[in-house]
Amino acid sequence: MIRAALFDIGNVILPFDFSPALARLRARSGRDTPAGWNEIERVKLAYEGGLMKRADFLASLRRELSFRGSDEELVEIWSDVFAPNLPMDALIDQLHASGLRLYLLSNTSDIHVDTFVSRFPIFARFAGAVYSHEERLMKPDLEMFRRAIDRFRLHPAETLYVDDLAPNVEAATALGFVARQYDYRRHEEFARELAAMVFTSPARGQR
Repeated sequence: MIRAALFDIGNVILPFDFSPALARLRARSGRDTPAGWNEIERVKLAYEGGLMKRADFLASLRRELSFRGSDEELVEIWSDVFAPNLPMDALIDQLHASGLRLYLLSNTSDIHVDTFVSRFPIFARFAGAVYSHEERLMKPDLEMFRRAIDRFRLHPAETLYVDDLAPNVEAATALGFVARQYDYRRHEEFARELAAMVFTSPARGQR
C-alpha cells in the first residue's frame, strides 16, 4: 500500500528549458563569442551540489559570460526557466486529498527553490524537502535518498518515487522504493498507472 510520495521537481512538477535563458544571458555578454552551455553547466552543477554559495555562483556565471547586467537581472533570467504542469498539479492535489504524505527530493539551488515557492502554489502541498544544495549531495547518490528516508520516516516499500531520469529511478528502486519514471508528455499514461496503485487501494490506515 502506498502511504507517501516523494517527487523530483524538474520535468516532473515543473517542465524546464534553459535555452531561452541562455540566449538572454548571451545577449548580455561582453564577449564576441560568449560561453556556451558546457561552461555554464559546470558552474550550475557545482552550485546545485552545494559547492558554492549564491554570491560565488553569480560571480562565476558573470565571469564565464562577461555578463553586463546587474545581479538582480542575472537572478531573474536564471529563474525564468520553468513552466507549470497543470495535469500534474491536479494529480498532486488528488494525492494530497487522499491523505498521502507528499515530499520533494531534488537536485536544485536556492535561487530555484525561491522561484518554486514564490511562483507555483502547488508546492504548498508538500510537507518537506531534501535539496541537493543543502545536503552537498546530488542524485543518484543513494545517500540523498537515505536522508529523505530518515528525515521523513519513510518506508520505501510504501513510498512512491517519481523522477524523469532513469539513473535516479534506478537508485530509488535499489533502496526499495516504488519508483516510476515520468515523462510530462505522456502524463495520462502515468496518471492511469498511479490511479491503479493509489486510488483503488484499500483505505490507508495510520501506522
